[in-house]
Amino acid sequence: MEARPAGLHTYQLMAATRLTRSQVGRGIRHVRDVVAAENLTPST
Repeated sequence: MEARPAGLHTYQLMAATRLTRSQVGRGIRHVRDVVAAENLTPST
């Protein structure tokens, strides 16, 4: 899977990964939680 440097819109990420909107949202929330817990640079 490739992503543009500026990021993907939700519908583009859904098409690229063949995941549902709910799965994409949960994945993004999980990544943000991990980033916060590890004190890494926040994603936008």
